[in-house]
Amino acid sequence: MLEISIQDHTNNIVSKANELIKAQSSLSSTAHKMLCSVISMIKTDDTQFQEYALRRDDYLSMIGSSSNNDDFLYKQAEELMSKPFRVDGKLFNWCSMVDFKRIPGYIIFDVHHKL
Repeated sequence: MLEISIQDHTNNIVSKANELIKAQSSLSSTAHKMLCSVISMIKTDDTQFQEYALRRDDYLSMIGSSSNNDDFLYKQAEELMSKPFRVDGKLFNWCSMVDFKRIPGYIIFDVHHKL
């Protein structure tokens, strides 16, 4: 599992295909930032997606939230899971799983392997 700190998020580069950019337009700004944080963990030389661990405090700090409310975080993840998008006539979800319980203080994302 890969862990990255979002504190230095200005150096993380996110490259996306036009289809993915269009699909993100339906996301709220906070869900979009959550998604970009996860995407920024993917290395260009990765041959397969892994599970990516996002520190919840880093994410909350990045979006300027002082709330430590789990419901807010669940809603952002649910938004990623509930807004499928279309690429080449196929429907996808951003993640195949989001886990809040495995590692305390982290949100684990399993990016859909077909993306």
